[in-house]
Amino acid sequence: MSGKGKQFMEKDKREIYVGNADVYLIQGLELDVEFDYISQAEHTAAILELENYIQEQGIHPVKNEDGYIAAEEDTIVYVPKTGEIDYAAGFDGQNLLEKDHRTEQLLDDFYDDCLSFWKRENDKNSGFALAKSPEELALQDISSLEHDPTVPNGGLLDENIKQAWLQEKRYELANKNTKAHMQDMDM
Repeated sequence: MSGKGKQFMEKDKREIYVGNADVYLIQGLELDVEFDYISQAEHTAAILELENYIQEQGIHPVKNEDGYIAAEEDTIVYVPKTGEIDYAAGFDGQNLLEKDHRTEQLLDDFYDDCLSFWKRENDKNSGFALAKSPEELALQDISSLEHDPTVPNGGLLDENIKQAWLQEKRYELANKNTKAHMQDMDM
């Protein structure tokens, strides 16, 4: 294929945010124009039909590293976890991106609350040392968290985002501890 043909093919592709969940790209099908306006029962039936098509055709989920994928504009994008389905040209992954940021913010806020609690507990028990540092105890609280703790019967948290957040926080804590240990050795 000449460079010019390849360049033309790349033009009708767009990069969209799909998050870390499984994503299916389906070519050759058309969505009903009224898809956004159908009842929940019809929506569920359409999703089941689409999932059967995916299975029959042996379509595998697209792997993405950073939550973004490139897809031709007329390709149908389907995210089973959220039930979101649309053409790549109209796919609004922005809602997923905002949800991911809200989840991270929620985890940050809850961690700060837990950390404050464990620091107060540590101060109250000044004669006794806690088995773990307040930071480790706060991370332990976050790791057992499954639902949004800010509202009664809060929605499920995205497990992938939570795990990535925990990994990053543990890495930060390990670096902080290593630096503190190195400074103690220098004295």
